[in-house]
Amino acid sequence: METRLILRRSIRPLYKLHRDGYCLDGSFCLSNFLIDENLLIALEYQPENRKKYSKERGCADFQRFVKMVQDDVFGAEDIPNEICDWLSLIQSAGTDYEYLVSYDSALMECNQVLSTFLQLSSKLIIMETSDYAGYKFVLKQLQPFAGWDILDLHNEHFIGTYWRRDPITGNRTRYGNDVRSLLRLIRNTFQHIMMKTVDINGRITFKEEEYEYILNDQFPRLLRDFMKAMYIAAYLAELNLEHVMV
Repeated sequence: METRLILRRSIRPLYKLHRDGYCLDGSFCLSNFLIDENLLIALEYQPENRKKYSKERGCADFQRFVKMVQDDVFGAEDIPNEICDWLSLIQSAGTDYEYLVSYDSALMECNQVLSTFLQLSSKLIIMETSDYAGYKFVLKQLQPFAGWDILDLHNEHFIGTYWRRDPITGNRTRYGNDVRSLLRLIRNTFQHIMMKTVDINGRITFKEEEYEYILNDQFPRLLRDFMKAMYIAAYLAELNLEHVMV
């Protein structure tokens, strides 16, 4: 978790420098990022290295940042897949996708993964009536996840939700193989877990990191693609992730 925190706090000073109209044209290294005891990060540099911002020079900063993370932060260690995806996003669209890069799912703490997915799902439901074009766009972007089947599920929590019967009516919730049904299955699974894992004192006993694990293990990249689609549709910022991913 500390690595995620440091990474997300390291990219922001670079974006701020660009917003202020300057860049470093790739002339920096890991030692330019100063970390205090509270894990707050400042970007320091020599005045002569600061240049007027241009998109080309800004891209050079992002290319350098990616290489720095790969070589100096992780070095010989294996880089987690989600961090590799984040670095690829920086390389391909760092200058255009500031909010998405700054609050990528790869940089989230475990409790933020759960809340972000549930909020996105709720917004998508509202969009069906308030912004049908945006709603259809998001579903289209998530089409690679369509066509799923019960036989594709290997996580016990998702399987349990799929076959679950209402304790009062005895009826099962029916799921299709479309994206909307998949999102509903995930949402229902998370909600069922929360209901079943409360002790006698009302405390949730299911570890928060397990939500992230079961989602990424069963449906890798789904949350990332969901966030990207909602970002392009201009809804991701409504989650105010900047207030929780400090």
